Amino acid sequence: MAVPKEPDKTHPYRQKEVIQLVNQDLETQPKINSYDILCINTIYRIKSKPEFCYNGKFGPHQYSPQFIDCILKQATRNPNLLSVTREKYKKGLRRPSRVMK
Repeated sequence: MAVPKEPDKTHPYRQKEVIQLVNQDLETQPKINSYDILCINTIYRIKSKPEFCYNGKFGPHQYSPQFIDCILKQATRNPNLLSVTREKYKKGLRRPSRVMK
């Protein structure tokens, strides 16, 4: 797994900014929240995908613009993305999905 040389440039967003940016562009209800990010991270194993998430030694995880684009793209394709992901998380179905690549 390659470590970004400049994670503040390649992965500039914290969870708070991801939520704000996705909600600005997301046309569905309910809006995304921190629980949804937890569900997405777990179900799709986002933290193991360096193109989406940077795991530094200290501080919060940082996310890339590609992660935001991917959420918006998948939510456009499937308006029930958030409810489906929440349900999978609640049921403990934490197997990786092919949706977010």
